[in-house]
Amino acid sequence: MLVFLSVAAGSAVGGCLRYGIGLMLGNTSLPYATLLCNCVGSFLIGFVSSFVLQKLGSDEFIKPLIVTGFLGGFTTFSTFSLDTLKLLQSDQLFYSISYVLISVVAGLLLVFAGFRLGDALREFL
Repeated sequence: MLVFLSVAAGSAVGGCLRYGIGLMLGNTSLPYATLLCNCVGSFLIGFVSSFVLQKLGSDEFIKPLIVTGFLGGFTTFSTFSLDTLKLLQSDQLFYSISYVLISVVAGLLLVFAGFRLGDALREFL
């Protein structure tokens, strides 16, 4: 039961942070808030997997709190998909293709960068 509370707490914080970023960036032609959250989240999941979980251990609360909870609430594939569909429905083919390509390529590169940074820090510390 405590693991579920850990996930819920992380999700609440991550979701509220994502919502706040959405309010700050506002409604634009390209869904920058979702893109930013997914890119930052991609970097963080790489870093957390490589460094934080290795240093702190992935006990029964840390990983569910950070990875499943916080990063799960902060990033969102469903919003990414909905944003892409809305762009397509409004005949913004260039923006929809750009958004998908930037999201996927940046996400992969940032997971890799976060993981490498975590590895480097783990060796250094």
